[in-house]
Amino acid sequence: MGTQNFNGTVMEANIEEVHLSGYLTLKGSEMNYWWSLTSSDGSIWRLEVDNEKKTQFFQWQNRYIKIEGKLLSPLLSIQRISVINAELIINRSF
Repeated sequence: MGTQNFNGTVMEANIEEVHLSGYLTLKGSEMNYWWSLTSSDGSIWRLEVDNEKKTQFFQWQNRYIKIEGKLLSPLLSIQRISVINAELIINRSF
């Protein structure tokens, strides 16, 4: 099982490890919200996170982050990642 960096959409959804960076945003309604990462090419990734990371993500909302995770099967054509590790990027150069 190898580590891969992705800038675009992933078609295969196995248990591969991925590293992505992009903007963290909250999607959905108040009762059914979910976290997403929007990469530089416009791809949207649904992030599956535990309660500890959810608390951290509220502080990082609408900021640029880097994540490490495992690919999950898509949900309604949106790629999903189970987040293992996340890091806020403070000094992002464009």
